[in-house]
Order: sequence, then C-alpha cells, then structure tokens
Amino acid sequence: MEKLQNTANYKLYLLRHFPTELNIKGVIVGQSDVYVSKDIAANFDFVDIPQNINEILCSPLQRCIITANRFLEQYQICYNQVPTISIVSLLTERNMGDWEGRPKEYVIQKNGSLFKNGYMIPYITPPNGESLPIFISRGEKLLNTIFDKLKNENLVICAHNQILKLLAHLYFKDTSLSNWGKINFKHGRLVDLFSSIDCKLQV
Repeated sequence: MEKLQNTANYKLYLLRHFPTELNIKGVIVGQSDVYVSKDIAANFDFVDIPQNINEILCSPLQRCIITANRFLEQYQICYNQVPTISIVSLLTERNMGDWEGRPKEYVIQKNGSLFKNGYMIPYITPPNGESLPIFISRGEKLLNTIFDKLKNENLVICAHNQILKLLAHLYFKDTSLSNWGKINFKHGRLVDLFSSIDCKLQV
C-alpha cells in the first residue's frame, strides 16, 4: 500500500489519551470535554519513553491535556528536558452528534447496521455529527501541519482514537478508510507511526 514519505528522518509518535470514566463505562464521548480522574493520571507510568522529543501536539480536550502533562512530567524525569506542548484544535475528536453521552451498547442496539465489529462504519455520519468528508478534510490539514513540523523536530501527537486512526490511514493515502477496523489505539500507549503502524496496515 502506498504511503507518504517521511523524507526528514524525524520521529512521529501517536498517543491516545488516558481512559476516562465514560470510556471505562462504554459511553460514546466524541467531542464532549470530560476529564481523566486524578488517580488514573497520577498512577500511570509510560513504558519505553523515546528520547529527543521536541514538541507535543495536543488536542484541546482535557483528557488529552492531562495525558500530555503526565507524559511531560515523566519525560522530564527521564531526560531532564521539557518538550513544548502546543494545543491544536484540529486534533479534537470526531463530533459524534446525538450519540455523545449515550452508552455505546445502546447506540449499537438501535443502529446495528451502522456498526461493524463494535465500531461505527467510518463513512456513516452520526445524527447531527461530523461527516466523513469534513473529518477527512480536517485530517489532511492536520497531516500537512505535522509533516511541516517534522522537517525540524521529533513529535508526539496526543489525541483521540478516531483522529489518530484517520492520521494513520491518510499517511497510507487510504481516504476510503478501507482498513479502519484493523487498527485501534490503546489508551496511554505511544505508537511510532513510521514503524508500528506500517506493520499493522501493510496488508
């Protein structure tokens, strides 16, 4: 599968935020600005923190800001350096419209044909939510920003499952999102886009 080229030879890591109580309860969150509990954030330790991170691009939603700050704390302990955190509105999760705040199980029960293997089919627009063309357009602008920054620095992107999945697919020029169900990001886990995702999406 064709992919964009990282000609600058810098590293890009994708990081999904820590789980919120609503995530744990199986509630659709979307763009709702919910917090990560203090206990979860304080007790989470990152594994294999990479060196030479210059900047963290972060969603403006609190669950990502809390995660990015916890990463920053541990990075400073490991390397005695402090990367910059930049808030990027384009990294906000996909708007899930009327489904936000509802249990995922209930939404699937009422809209079973719009889901596959427990995940919403990506070309479906949730009622009053964000359409796929708008979502993709947002992701393309975001990827251009990211690759421009990668000319000069190593980055961590701290965001949400759907927007991170979109970035991975756009990196492989897969605007149909045909491999959508093959990759999901675990909470609080750093993933190298240029190596780990390669293994998962090259089918």
